[in-house]
Amino acid sequence: MVSFHAESVLEKKPKSAKTKLRRIIVRLPMRPINPQGKAPLVTKARTRLLHSDLPYRVNHLRDAIQRVPAESFADNQAFEAGAVAGRVLLDFLGIGYDAKTESLKESRAHSNKEGLTDDVKVIDLDG
Repeated sequence: MVSFHAESVLEKKPKSAKTKLRRIIVRLPMRPINPQGKAPLVTKARTRLLHSDLPYRVNHLRDAIQRVPAESFADNQAFEAGAVAGRVLLDFLGIGYDAKTESLKESRAHSNKEGLTDDVKVIDLDG
């Protein structure tokens, strides 16, 4: 699942460190899954995903790779963040893990809660 950062809960001012700490994380609203198995994003969410959220996760991966082998607690934290980001990106790309066969598998289906989902998959971007 991909989360989106909400706009600052404070008034529109230059963002200080204190303001940045007050940002909140919100999930995408539940979206209907269409008959093709897609849950299309509105334009604003799609733009945010492509220009902010996905690059943010890729940067976590790049940072983690540079810190192997870990030499500090901060390196360990970066590696864990990179592992989580990697898993989110694999899920987004439709790559899952089959525990029975201990291998990768295609996993493009959304989690389905009464025909709604908050997952974001590459197929939602016509990928």
